[in-house]
Amino acid sequence: MCELLTHSEKYHNKKIALGGYVRFTQEGNAIYATKEHYVNRLVKDAVWIDVNGLDLGDNEDFRAGYAYIRGKYDRFDSGHFRIFSGSLKQIDFFEPIGKE
Repeated sequence: MCELLTHSEKYHNKKIALGGYVRFTQEGNAIYATKEHYVNRLVKDAVWIDVNGLDLGDNEDFRAGYAYIRGKYDRFDSGHFRIFSGSLKQIDFFEPIGKE
């Protein structure tokens, strides 16, 4: 996550995989480096998740927890209210590590 945020231009329009704390909420679907980043609202250290077409499969009830996710990174789309540092689109892999 740190490498992505520091050098976002290298990853723009490329498929990437991230691991971190994922939170699905009405206005803030995002992945953070840690839960503490989410709790402290460090949204500039998070990437928005475009859930259009996202199939959670057996994890339909997942709302928060650590997970792996893979999709196409867009450094110019900052998500809802333009508060995040880019977005992940066209998600093709999602695997929870643990749910809350």
